[in-house]
Amino acid sequence: MPQNCLLEILNYTTWHLATKTKTMRGVFIIIFMALVLPACKSKKHLGKTSRRNVDSLVFVHSENGKDSLLRQKWQYFSGRMAVDYYSKDEEQSFNLALRMRKDSIIWFSVSAVAGIQVMKGVITNDSIRALDLFNKRYYAYGISTLGKKFGADIGLRELQNIFLGNPIFDTLVYRKDPESAGWLGINQPVANIIFCKDFKLPDSTLLAQKGSDRQLMAKYSNTLSAGSLTIAQFIDLLAGSASNSVRMQIEFKTASDAFITSYPFNVPPGYDKISEE
Repeated sequence: MPQNCLLEILNYTTWHLATKTKTMRGVFIIIFMALVLPACKSKKHLGKTSRRNVDSLVFVHSENGKDSLLRQKWQYFSGRMAVDYYSKDEEQSFNLALRMRKDSIIWFSVSAVAGIQVMKGVITNDSIRALDLFNKRYYAYGISTLGKKFGADIGLRELQNIFLGNPIFDTLVYRKDPESAGWLGINQPVANIIFCKDFKLPDSTLLAQKGSDRQLMAKYSNTLSAGSLTIAQFIDLLAGSASNSVRMQIEFKTASDAFITSYPFNVPPGYDKISEE
């Protein structure tokens, strides 16, 4: 999918509503980060953040330590959120609706601030599919595209865990990290560091990959009830490399763990298909 696809759609809609913005980059970063950051009432500049040198970590398996991180059990989740996006040169706001079934599907719908739907799609264990509703284009990608964009091998399950505040890799054992005072999980060459108190939602989580300068940091604040689940109401997501970063802030407006009956997605006639090369 072209990197400026989502912003072009949002800009097209907003232009007809008399507000024109610049080109935004990284549709997958937008979709992903839009699901995980606190809404900001005033525009903020990108700030400096410390970067962990993952290449200095010792990537070995150890049986020492105790994993006492919270892992919330769930089957379904739905939510609506307000999203603010920032890059070095651009800012944008939009709304996003989300439906998830554990280890099965993420359904999403993106709307301009005025409420006009501009994109919808689904992410499964093996694919990412999205409809550009204004330009009548259908995008189809393999799930490996996420890893290429973020510099770390993540898929459907890892995305769902980030949205809910669970440890990103729920098959790893996280151990106390003496350097950061957080919890460290390593699945060579990927490292995930979580900062939190025992059995609590994380304050923040850092995802990085050995040999890559790209990192993903999610900061969580406040809590919101979603039935049997408790999620972070605000998530502040910063992704990118040392030279080029983007930030998204989301505020969950609603959240529920109720059974979801459908994940409507079909490709209407007349849509041009664009696939990964």
